[in-house]
Amino acid sequence: MQEFWFYIQLGLHHVLDVNAFDHILFLSALALPFTFKSWKNVLLLATVFTITHCLALVLSVYEIMLIEASWIEFLIPVTILCTAIYNLMDKEVQKGTKTIWFHA
Repeated sequence: MQEFWFYIQLGLHHVLDVNAFDHILFLSALALPFTFKSWKNVLLLATVFTITHCLALVLSVYEIMLIEASWIEFLIPVTILCTAIYNLMDKEVQKGTKTIWFHA
């Protein structure tokens, strides 16, 4: 149980670190089209993001999938920008009736 809390704290530090602002930017880009009435959609998006981010870390740690860090660092802002542009252009996203699901 002690290891579990260690990794929870490590994960929180990773996400809330000033150098990890890309996580907050991406979640913000996903969440901005939604109103407070759509809080369930925002919670779902944040949960899916967290699970897939953890999966990517597991695949990396166990060397199941290795990708150069420079590619990842390039793709993160590209996906944030694509998400923001998509949210601005798509009328269904702006109404909160459709979501976008891509991220590096």
